[in-house]
Amino acid sequence: MSDHHHHDHHLGCACCALPLLELLDQPQLSQDEWQRELETLAPELGKRFPRPGQQESAIFHGGSIRPLAAAGPSRVAALGMSGGRIVAMGDLDDVRAAMASHRPFREIDLDGRALLPGLVDPHMHIMPSALFKSWISLSAFGVTRNSQDGEDAQVLNPDYSYQQIKDKLLPAIAQAKQPGAASNWVLGFGVDPSLMREWTDIKASSLDKLAPPDDNVAVFLLNASGHIGYANTAAMKEAGLTPEQIKKCEGVLTEANIIQIMARFLNGYWRKTCCATCLWCCTTRRPGATPCCSMRGWARRSRKRKSGCSS
Repeated sequence: MSDHHHHDHHLGCACCALPLLELLDQPQLSQDEWQRELETLAPELGKRFPRPGQQESAIFHGGSIRPLAAAGPSRVAALGMSGGRIVAMGDLDDVRAAMASHRPFREIDLDGRALLPGLVDPHMHIMPSALFKSWISLSAFGVTRNSQDGEDAQVLNPDYSYQQIKDKLLPAIAQAKQPGAASNWVLGFGVDPSLMREWTDIKASSLDKLAPPDDNVAVFLLNASGHIGYANTAAMKEAGLTPEQIKKCEGVLTEANIIQIMARFLNGYWRKTCCATCLWCCTTRRPGATPCCSMRGWARRSRKRKSGCSS
């Protein structure tokens, strides 16, 4: 990795510091602007990512070659490619014979290294980015402008702590208590106790000190992994968790209870906010967003069903 990472900052985390999130601070587009964005998306992507020129032919051998195909052997001795496609796999002599009609080709000795399919994932986290736009970022990562190349760099906060998390939550909790507040839910994402200067267990008892049950303010925080959540007593009660469940989990939730809580607050205000932001995110001209352009049609159908989603 060190031979290929040429930036002057350390590696960041796309789960903890969502790469699209800061783009959502731009004003959301109108319906007509979304349509124009879609019309220009394909040619823009074509300019940024031109199709590669003629691809050379090659035979790979001498290593652990794993095709990861649905059928066939899990490991082969050699693999031949031409024009960006696999021509043959198997014994080296058989692959050489199959590649005879694809000359000239190179033979590449892997020298014991592994060869796997290139699983390309831009790791854009489009849907979570849309959802978390209205949440409070409690991540240990920040984004700063790189002075040398002008690119954004993810930087780990060395003083990350539960106290910093509390400092961000308290103003939002105070706002949620106000009469006429848009929602009584306070939501945060990116929590990672493993990156704190001192590990702090976040439980219902600690969150209840910030938002007691009698205040009717539901607090739910999502771990950076996305597989663990933290909730105060009010949030768990409002989501329908039983007293036995609340006592057993102590406010530390796994997937089943996370889904139960998210199903509770993903309606009304939060649903409309998420849907509108998701549409903007999916039609933004960014690599990796192309497969999500169908979201616009989904939203149109949803509006016809009067689901509450609006642009």
